[in-house]
Amino acid sequence: MEIDHLNGKLSLLSPAPTNPDATEREFALKVDQGDAGEIRSRLERESEFDPDFWVISIETRKSDLGLTIIDLA
Repeated sequence: MEIDHLNGKLSLLSPAPTNPDATEREFALKVDQGDAGEIRSRLERESEFDPDFWVISIETRKSDLGLTIIDLA
């Protein structure tokens, strides 16, 4: 999921590994407030592993997307 913050910065989320204790779908933050080049680079690398992946793009100025975002680091 690509988030355009409408300020020149973008973030990138991906589905997090399945957590059997989770009550809703979780997402992992891959890029936080990066530039378009960084996002495109990450998506190009992903296409090498999965050429049939989908990207959902959202444009919003809101910081809360209503999603559960976890840190996998």
